[in-house]
Amino acid sequence: MSEIREKLTLMGPQLDEATRQKIGWLLESSTKASGATKVRQRQKQGRPRGDTPGLREYPPEYMIKKEARDLPPIEPPVNEFGLIDIDDLVRQVKSRVRRSHRWSRSIMVAHFYHPEEEYLSHSDPVARTFRDLPVHKAVVPRDFENFFHDNTLQPQMPNVEVMHEVVSAWKVTKDAFLVAKELAWWEKRDENHSLMRWFRDMDVTATVEHKTFALSPVVAGIQDRLRDGLQLNLANLEAVPPEFRVTEVPPAGMTPVEVATMLGRVVAPSAMTLTEKIAA
Repeated sequence: MSEIREKLTLMGPQLDEATRQKIGWLLESSTKASGATKVRQRQKQGRPRGDTPGLREYPPEYMIKKEARDLPPIEPPVNEFGLIDIDDLVRQVKSRVRRSHRWSRSIMVAHFYHPEEEYLSHSDPVARTFRDLPVHKAVVPRDFENFFHDNTLQPQMPNVEVMHEVVSAWKVTKDAFLVAKELAWWEKRDENHSLMRWFRDMDVTATVEHKTFALSPVVAGIQDRLRDGLQLNLANLEAVPPEFRVTEVPPAGMTPVEVATMLGRVVAPSAMTLTEKIAA
């Protein structure tokens, strides 16, 4: 591109006005296209224009409300066992942010139990597992994560017995989710295969509602075992003390798909469930 510009400068006197304008317009268009490509590349990387990894993306005096500037840091709300009420904490932090603030498109994983070193260096490995549970972290805008640490106090680490109880409760929830998900898959699989068999042998005057499908003995046996396993896991989940549960117990009458959807919100490793609450 620079070579073309040099040639245009040298040959300028030899070119007519229309040709020079056309070449100049092409050069200008190429420059704009190059800039737009760089912006798209930043967006694909999750970085808005002007973002630099590792640097703060907001001036605190702009992001925080005027009436909140002199307030002391927020003490994380906890229950009698030292477990943080994350929803309430996020609500309190957001209450200090100006409504006009536009969250950054750069995202990162925020841990609500910190500092990291305290949990990683703990003698019991359950501390690291407890901190990294999906229900204890979220994918958030980077400027929220910075603002969060600027405006909250460091939470006290729960005692080891409490962390063991919470991790055990999460494992019970995960087991129930996996069984419900597998049962839902088998039910859908058998429904699809039965429908295909019916279409293959169907009478053109028949309807789906009038056709009954017979389960194969193998599939029926698998589904029965999974239903028994799901009931056992839901009973185990109900036996967990309410103060340590990571989710509510699915009510009776829910289908496997509904159970898997409900439990998947807290079990899914992507930990995206809090994003809307933070960035809304």
